[in-house]
Amino acid sequence: MEELYLELSKSTEDSSAVHIELEISDLLLFSHPDSALSHAENALRLAHELEDDLHIAEAYNNIGIVASLKGKNLTGLENFQLALDYFERANDREGASKILNNLGAIYSYIENYGESIRHHREGYNIDIEIQDYHGAAICLYNIALSYLSLEQYDSCLYYTQSLQRFQSLHGQVVS
Repeated sequence: MEELYLELSKSTEDSSAVHIELEISDLLLFSHPDSALSHAENALRLAHELEDDLHIAEAYNNIGIVASLKGKNLTGLENFQLALDYFERANDREGASKILNNLGAIYSYIENYGESIRHHREGYNIDIEIQDYHGAAICLYNIALSYLSLEQYDSCLYYTQSLQRFQSLHGQVVS
């Protein structure tokens, strides 16, 4: 961590600084969320100045994660949606899928299972397209959990069996 702070202090280019700010933010997300938020906000400001859509998306994602950790689910949703918009603008399918999973998780947490399922299905479709089988399996699992919460047991069973078939084809990716 100290090395990153040293690099940041020596950084003369905004493009390097935004990358380092995001690295630091990533490392601090779960241990020091307030510091992670500060670094993500610095990265967001720099990325906007550079018109760097991918780093803007990553910064919004980190801000959304911190908001979610603090129980500010609406703020989390807003920032994840902004991250999704920027990933889609940059045509980054992997990033979009990651954000769809984050959106689905928050919707599940606030018990809006219909929106959770919708976002996880969309993420699943992207994961299949980009051959991210681990991500696709997680989406199937999350969809099954949402149906379980809705007490729609037939749908839950369908997605659980789909996950089992998926894993027999692509290997054990979710345990």
